[in-house]
Amino acid sequence: MQRRRGHSGNPNLGQYLPALLLATLLLATLTVRSEDTTRLYCDDRPGFLDPPWIDGDRFCAELVYQSPTNEALALASLAVAPDGTLYAASPTRGEVWALRDSDDDRLPDTAQRLLSGLLRPTGLDWHDNSLYILSSAGILRLPAGAQAAETLVADLPLRSGQASGDLVVGPDGVIYASMAAPCSHCDLGDAPSILAYSPDGSRRSTLARGLRLPAGLALRGGALWATDSIGRGDAAQGDALDEINRITAGAHFGWPWCSGELRLPTTPAATDCVTFIAPALTLPTGSVPLGMAYYNHDALPDLRDTLLVTLHGSRHRAELRGYALGVIRFDELGQPLAPEVIIPQQRGGNTYSVSKLNHLGKGFWPERPLDVAISPEGWVYVSVTGGRILALRQPRR
Repeated sequence: MQRRRGHSGNPNLGQYLPALLLATLLLATLTVRSEDTTRLYCDDRPGFLDPPWIDGDRFCAELVYQSPTNEALALASLAVAPDGTLYAASPTRGEVWALRDSDDDRLPDTAQRLLSGLLRPTGLDWHDNSLYILSSAGILRLPAGAQAAETLVADLPLRSGQASGDLVVGPDGVIYASMAAPCSHCDLGDAPSILAYSPDGSRRSTLARGLRLPAGLALRGGALWATDSIGRGDAAQGDALDEINRITAGAHFGWPWCSGELRLPTTPAATDCVTFIAPALTLPTGSVPLGMAYYNHDALPDLRDTLLVTLHGSRHRAELRGYALGVIRFDELGQPLAPEVIIPQQRGGNTYSVSKLNHLGKGFWPERPLDVAISPEGWVYVSVTGGRILALRQPRR
């Protein structure tokens, strides 16, 4: 008698075929789910945000992480590693956290405290397989996988009440660090605003002076850029006292006597503001630019070759300003153009101002944006007071 054979010629395959088909189907389903998870549209996710309003044709925003502490500065300064790990510093708690992806969607959802007991960490950057940290006690380096950080610089030239600002590491390993002034009008003499250190921290040079709050640093095409805010005490003296500055070695930007060509209160009569370096771009007083990052990725092509800036805002003006994420573009000569606000962004025929959108609850207010960082995928992370992390990604096509 001739035995019936299966399709493969195996006489016993027929009885196992249903089980094999089921196993193959399950494997394919799991594979598809895994692939779909990493490609989920932002507006399909549970953290999708309609407010703050954005231009839905260009961007999609979502809440990716919420700190359980809800503290204002629970997750302030940001940095991203090539493996997608998002690092955040809490200056008030003296901690640094690593936010990692635990569900294969490439977005951070699980937090691990890496360091504690630091003195007001305010600046983070990732370079050459290490996390660099700027605090009021110095500059630290935490190699990937290490349990403790090593001190590169322990003698920052900070005076009483003065705090550190931001930190960025250049492609050549040079470390740039900024420092905030401890007051609105005090004369710090020749105290530096921005320093440059050799990669091992052994050599220091002063890059710039005369900045009050250089809270954000970014490198674009080899040029160093810094934010600055003159402070609420001078709000009555002018309407363009917040700045974006291109840093050149040896520059003095005028504070505490001048903001551009504008004289500030208590400025000696003989002071000539023309002798100081003017800002590359001025912003409305009360914008308070803090975090800054250079965007040069194809994921969000509308943002390519721009500086992204968090406009922290001020509560000390009748008109609400700031409370926004802005993008700074450049002309053919490399000069910065007036920033465009992309969160909150008016949609369609909506003509509400950014201030009105915030008052309507369609923006950051009453919370305030702190810092911005770019993921390897080209997504934009924004830290917000209250311990929130937002992601700006591609919209549904």
